Amino acid sequence: MISIRWVLLLSGLLNAAAALAATPSAADDQAWINSYMQRQRAVPAGKRALPANALRLEQGEQWQGRSVRVQLLDGRVRRGMIEQVDARAIRLRVIVNGGRFVYSIDRSQIYFVVPE
Repeated sequence: MISIRWVLLLSGLLNAAAALAATPSAADDQAWINSYMQRQRAVPAGKRALPANALRLEQGEQWQGRSVRVQLLDGRVRRGMIEQVDARAIRLRVIVNGGRFVYSIDRSQIYFVVPE
């Protein structure tokens, strides 16, 4: 007669084998990662021309203290007040839930900046 231990052991082994067979290959994962990263770097469709009122970040000191809208290359939008502009990033000050928050945005991720 088959003991319960053997039944449990065999069912566990069968479940493990089924899980291993259903695991996607590493090549599938890498293809998905590459596709995702390409979408993140793509310039949003229909937004290729810069707006006429886009700020030139080379003149950074002149824009400090201004409220702006920052359009990123991946299509996301950030709004805030320019606190600092340097060669690598801009720092935006935003109000979140009644508190102030300052964060940096790398200039390589910025598509354009317009005043609000």
